[in-house]
Amino acid sequence: MTSSAASSRILVLSSSPDQARQFVERVKALSDSYSQHLTDPEHPQSTVSSSDAGSDSIPWTIVNRYYTAEVHFETRTLLDFRPIHASEVPAVIYVWNQGEKYQEDVPSLASRLQNHDPEVSLAVRFTGDGTPHADKDEDEEGLDEFLSSHGFEYVDGELAGRKPTGDGAGFSDESSSGIPGLPRVLDALSTIMWPNLVQSETTRNRKSRARELLDWARTEEENDGLQALVASPASEADADAKKKSRMQREMEELERWLEQGDHNIEKKREEDDLQAWKSAEEANIWHDIPTPTIRTPHGEEFGFDDDFDDFVGAPMDVSYGHERQDNADPIERLVPMHTGTSYRSLSSDLGNASPEPHGYDTLDEDDHDPDLPSRQEIEQATKRIFGAQLDDTPPHTGSSTQPQRSSTLASDISFESGTSDGDGVGGEDDFNFGAFDLSRVLSALQGMKEEISGITDESERRKAAAKVALGLVYGLQKEDARVGEDVQ
Repeated sequence: MTSSAASSRILVLSSSPDQARQFVERVKALSDSYSQHLTDPEHPQSTVSSSDAGSDSIPWTIVNRYYTAEVHFETRTLLDFRPIHASEVPAVIYVWNQGEKYQEDVPSLASRLQNHDPEVSLAVRFTGDGTPHADKDEDEEGLDEFLSSHGFEYVDGELAGRKPTGDGAGFSDESSSGIPGLPRVLDALSTIMWPNLVQSETTRNRKSRARELLDWARTEEENDGLQALVASPASEADADAKKKSRMQREMEELERWLEQGDHNIEKKREEDDLQAWKSAEEANIWHDIPTPTIRTPHGEEFGFDDDFDDFVGAPMDVSYGHERQDNADPIERLVPMHTGTSYRSLSSDLGNASPEPHGYDTLDEDDHDPDLPSRQEIEQATKRIFGAQLDDTPPHTGSSTQPQRSSTLASDISFESGTSDGDGVGGEDDFNFGAFDLSRVLSALQGMKEEISGITDESERRKAAAKVALGLVYGLQKEDARVGEDVQ
């Protein structure tokens, strides 16, 4: 059996050769009545020839509105069927008369076809001679479900009284049972792309019109896409660009537009920041909401509890006391921990609490890591989160009585608006807060969180997260100190 012959074959299996041939003749008669509504072609007379022992070969021409194809039916009995007979065959049709033991034949047939997977698998039932058309005891839904579970589509061979549709594409279904009739066999076989099919004149004309539309689209594509939106002024490179594909031209135009629009992007970010402030100021409906608290080992602190671990990651072990670990990353020691030690370190360094027995290791000015946020950056973050305003009152000139410490980045920040060290650090940049506005804090933190998520550089993202975290702690301590003064 050659591959080309097998790929044009429709295998019909039944309990008897006469039953299989009867099915083929009914399908061909229905096909002839259908083809008369199209081109009324002349078909050669059907001749039955024996291909090998136990099988017959019947030629047939499939005719529909899209193509014609020369194929042939091969009829075999269930007893003579072997799996090799279904090799490379695109369609298998099982035919039985009502009353036969299809419950035994179908599972056996499905097991022999499991390694071939034909494109079309149909199971066609006829009533047989002298048998009523509709057996009331027959559960058609159960029969359909049984056949589907074994990979076959159920077709009622007695439902053949359907009329062709007006467009010639198929047949109208006059049955209300939902079970397809014999025309379903023609529709299913027409879905196969037979190797020797010939396109109809209508299909060729349709493809010709499609090619004309594609040619027209190619001539119009120069005025479409990103090039029409972001194209730069005409230059000498335009002549070479026309020779390139549309995708290449659009990508080059997009790259030039992005390079030229960096300053516009920065301006857009500034406008978005201003809009975020305005939106927060207009959201006055939240001003009566109680301020959330952060629980620490020393009690309750007023503030907003947020977690920047999404951006910073899990911190390394922090070295306390005066013993420095050589492999400890400085930026990891600056990230606020959830133990409360970071808060106590800030307040003790800045004069708001009694000195703690332990703190961060000392860090000389010469050893400051430029990748860490500076004091000014932390203050800017605090201003942005809490909406602080610069203090117009002149700072005190007296020196602070608290010992100066440089153990962490936060030790350079002064929470005392009326004090400054001998070097003038903190005196020029001290500022006061307005009324605590939770909606402002939430809006600012959300905006800064979105900005951090857009940073691609890992070190810059960690630095930005540390700046926001320290700025938040700074502001919470400042707010706590102010609330304490108001209570007194």
